[in-house]
Amino acid sequence: MKAFFLVGAVQALFLAILILSKRNKSLPDYVLVTLLFFVSVPLFYYYFNYETTITDLKANTGFPNFYFFINAPLTMTFAPMVYLYIKSHFVPPKKFIQRNVIHLLPTITFVLLSLLFVDFHEVKEKGFFVINPVLRYIFLSFIPLITLLMIFYVINSFKLLRLHSQHIRDHFSDLENADLNWLRKFLIITTILWVFFVPAGTVLIRQGKLIIVYQMVLAILSLSVFFIAFFGFYQSSVFMITNIKNGDERKYENSQTDDTAVEDVSADAAKLKEFMAVHKPYLEYKLSLSQLATKLGWSTTHLSFVLNKELKQNFYEFVNHYRVEEVKKLLKSDTKYTNLGIAFDCGFNSKSSFHRIFKEVTGLTPSEYKKSLNIS
Repeated sequence: MKAFFLVGAVQALFLAILILSKRNKSLPDYVLVTLLFFVSVPLFYYYFNYETTITDLKANTGFPNFYFFINAPLTMTFAPMVYLYIKSHFVPPKKFIQRNVIHLLPTITFVLLSLLFVDFHEVKEKGFFVINPVLRYIFLSFIPLITLLMIFYVINSFKLLRLHSQHIRDHFSDLENADLNWLRKFLIITTILWVFFVPAGTVLIRQGKLIIVYQMVLAILSLSVFFIAFFGFYQSSVFMITNIKNGDERKYENSQTDDTAVEDVSADAAKLKEFMAVHKPYLEYKLSLSQLATKLGWSTTHLSFVLNKELKQNFYEFVNHYRVEEVKKLLKSDTKYTNLGIAFDCGFNSKSSFHRIFKEVTGLTPSEYKKSLNIS
């Protein structure tokens, strides 16, 4: 287990350095590096003090104890930092720290109280209950608070991910490096783990098996950090020009057309279709709403309005419909190119997205569609 702590700490620092070495770093990268650094500190502590920790935990089986002051800030900060990592993908970097430092106040309060009023040596020697009674009850209140924070931030993280999923299709035509589906899976897995851990940990604490409890906590956090860092390193910066209203409400402002009257939307929709047919911008796999709006000389707000109001499609559906039609056109010709080769030429960026989108639009796989044309 000692080696596990070292591996966890080293991988956290290594991945933090790797992320900082990226050429085009974004706000999510810095949030992720902060999380990795914060988690690496207690892991290093447990590695270098492993034998002493084991001896202390065997001798003092009561909870809370000295190690509560090491683990509590870590568990109290992890969920808010994951939430802030998600939020940083579509919130402007300007004033991000000032507006979100409130999420770290419980941890900051706990650490300050600990440093200012707790004699750690005395607590380690004589136990948690040598602390002043008033202060002791304050610290005990942090135990249920940790659980409540976990629940609160997990729920709000899911809300942000749902919001992100709903709106990302309004801005991007290729979602391979834009969606946060991996983070949704991570939250589901870790939530399940914590649901099982809380009752199991309570039983183990009552049995005086604190060693197992602390090791379980750090093991879960180590694996979680590796998962987030690995996928976070490859995650592209996705910032949508939208605002989240009223902090915790997590709602995007409603789009309003800003440069053309509603009665002219039909004409603009026709202009958009003509532009797509003539210039074929959908062949660019990275085509985004802002890029297409720039090509048209429109604002992104107006382009969204035309798509949603007149064409009843989001940007993702609109662009990929043209890509599929282009693929179908080439498949009907006696081409010697493979299906995947055709897909790449038509603006798709991967085999998986090509097959998924093609079937969504046509109801058939590319191979099935080709066979229906009696083309070998």
